[in-house]
Amino acid sequence: MVAAILPAAFLPFAGAVVYFDLFAGQSWARWVYVLVKLFTLVWPLIAVPLLLGRRLPRVDWTRPAHRAAVAPGLAFGGLVIVATLGLMATPLGELIAAHAERIRHKVTQLGVLEHYLSFALFLSVVHSALEEYYWRWFLFGTLRRHLSLGVAVTLASLAFAAHHAVVLSQYFPLAWAAPLTLAVALGGAVWCLMYERQESLVGAWLSHVLVDLAVLWVGYRLLF
Repeated sequence: MVAAILPAAFLPFAGAVVYFDLFAGQSWARWVYVLVKLFTLVWPLIAVPLLLGRRLPRVDWTRPAHRAAVAPGLAFGGLVIVATLGLMATPLGELIAAHAERIRHKVTQLGVLEHYLSFALFLSVVHSALEEYYWRWFLFGTLRRHLSLGVAVTLASLAFAAHHAVVLSQYFPLAWAAPLTLAVALGGAVWCLMYERQESLVGAWLSHVLVDLAVLWVGYRLLF
């Protein structure tokens, strides 16, 4: 298990340090980003049969569990949207808005500003599906086979939050990046528990889509 889990847990974090921090703005660093995302897509397909000795599961979209997961997923995502927009109407929103120029600089550096809406749509729908497949189905699912629920949720959620910590530290000072990273970890924990209970990624993915849309809407309002 360790040979499958360690690269999965740490490579996205290491890649984020390279393409989002140390060498951000370098054209070749964008290829590091692409390679990391390809890794998250391919690694589970390699590790499950070769390192974990399991057959890859067949996806059956007709299972009732998928339909049953829709309402809870939308409910949790909607709750986060309300909380996010509500917080933006408080003094906290003013503090976040104070870092708008820092956010604009980073987004421009990454070459995303001119394509913000299409990038936001891709990130919210496609990338969130990739993250649920990788962090919940593969990483959490593998840990859960060998560890208690609490330990598996904690380790998977911390690994999920680690690369987000790198991203948030570029937008906000540590005093803000740390609690925001904790919020990401808590969100990851909720999605792990949803997957555990529902035996489906549909609910976690739908709520992930809504959460990303809320965050990127806040970014849009700050940037434009």
